[in-house]
Amino acid sequence: MRVANARADLAAAHEARGRILEEVRRARTERLEELRKAVRTAKETLVTAEQALRQARQLSPARLKVSNATKDVAAARSMLSEYARTYGTSVPPGEVVFLPKLPARVQKVSVKAGQRIEDEIATVTSSSFMVTASVEAAEADLLREGMEASIELDTGRRYRATLTAIGEKARVPDAEEPADGGQAILLTPAATKGLRTGTAVTARVTVGATEEPVLVVPVAAVITSADGRARVRVEHAPDRTRDVEVRTGLAADGNVEVTGALKEGDRVLVSGG
Repeated sequence: MRVANARADLAAAHEARGRILEEVRRARTERLEELRKAVRTAKETLVTAEQALRQARQLSPARLKVSNATKDVAAARSMLSEYARTYGTSVPPGEVVFLPKLPARVQKVSVKAGQRIEDEIATVTSSSFMVTASVEAAEADLLREGMEASIELDTGRRYRATLTAIGEKARVPDAEEPADGGQAILLTPAATKGLRTGTAVTARVTVGATEEPVLVVPVAAVITSADGRARVRVEHAPDRTRDVEVRTGLAADGNVEVTGALKEGDRVLVSGG
């Protein structure tokens, strides 16, 4: 009995020892796997750190150069600003002339080199050449900006021009004022070669024109009746006249265009004549 019991205990001890050894083996395997994972993670971390270190070693000099260059640019700008403020060319405000439009032309110089400046030194005008004139109020009513015109010198040379402004818009500083009731006009020539400032010219503005010859009479020959109709007095025999109704058209050089029963060759009477 005792021998049998001792053998049973021994078998149980062997079985327990086997279980313990199996558990130890399993535990060791799991632990070893955990350690292997930890080693792999450490190696990956090391590789990443080494790459970051290499990149940092490559970028650091460039960043340092950029930083130094930025500081140099800031310092240069500061020096340039200081130079412009301290050593640059300066002009007193009273010697600055503002011209709103270029090119400009110096028309008159009032001082000489070395002369003390106490008043104006020069007169500047624009490069545009214009002609000023004046017309009677009745004639001004017929004019419109943009009309064709001509300018004639005393030499007979003519220039094409355009009516640029009428009335207040045609006022020019220091120009002679129009006569009572007159209107100022401004003409712009198409070409300026041969024209000089201050030259007297003859200006003509084309208000209208006929395509064919027309019958005209002196303006003073036209009589307007109370009903607003125009007529002329025609001499058809010595000391005998008759009134002929007409329609008036364009007027120029003291004559006016007429149409109606009047015929070429008819003798018309002029008021006061």
